[in-house]
Amino acid sequence: MPAFKSGSPIPFSDVNLRDHTAHAPRWGPDSSTSEVTTIQLEFIDLSRQTGDPKYEVGLTYIFKTYANELYVNDYI
Repeated sequence: MPAFKSGSPIPFSDVNLRDHTAHAPRWGPDSSTSEVTTIQLEFIDLSRQTGDPKYEVGLTYIFKTYANELYVNDYI
């Protein structure tokens, strides 16, 4: 899954399905929080629709990273 080869816990937002490549958004180096959480919902649904857990499992690290960041910064 090329989106998860970003070198950080945050996946790339732009993925070319034909070439199996991915990159950061053209408007900046990072994806927004809303974009990352939307991707999480889409991947959970993809796993459940296809019956293949790999998409949902790939999100575990992202979710833990965001939850830890929110906790550390007293947002929750």
